[in-house]
Formats: sequence, C-alpha cells, structure tokens
Amino acid sequence: MPPMGKWSLGFAWTFILGVAAYDSYFAWQNRVAFEDWEMNPVACWIAGHLGFGSLFALKAAAVCFAGLVAVVCYRHRRRLTAFVYTTVVGGLHLGLSLIYVFGRLNGY
Repeated sequence: MPPMGKWSLGFAWTFILGVAAYDSYFAWQNRVAFEDWEMNPVACWIAGHLGFGSLFALKAAAVCFAGLVAVVCYRHRRRLTAFVYTTVVGGLHLGLSLIYVFGRLNGY
C-alpha cells in the first residue's frame, strides 16, 4: 500500500497552493511596509531590486515546480519520495499558515 494516495496528494498540494496564494495576496496588500514584516531576506531583496511582479512570478514558478516534482515522483513509483517531499513542503506551508492565523488572532 502506498504511503500517499492520489486524493491525499491532491489535497496536500491544494492546501500548499492556497497558502502560497494567500501569502502573495497578503504581501500585495501590505507592500508599503513589506520589509518590516517579511522574514525572508531573499524575498526582501528580490522585491527591493526587481519589484513585486518578479517576486510573485518567482514564487509562482517555484511552487508550480515543487508541485510538478511531487507529481513526477508519484507517477514514477517514487511514492515514498513524493510523500516525504510533500510532507516537508506542506509542513513549511502549514507553519506559514499558522503564522497568519495567530497574527490575525492577535490583531496584526
């Protein structure tokens, strides 16, 4: 039995895409003070030197590439690799979503 089925893989990547989309939306809404709240120095550098459009395009490309890696691993019978990879990427996005939830609860 594979460690991750199609539905759970799809659900996990839907969640990841949703968190990434909200992160981009939040960045756009709060772009005036972006460097005050953004924790990723690379994202601050990209936004400062190349603009928000470049930052969003790079983020979209990275998330799409990550999703495609998981799908390719799954389809080529590397399901354990797809599971571990999705768990790591999903865990990072779960942490990011919790930052947003607790920030919202604390009035930020």
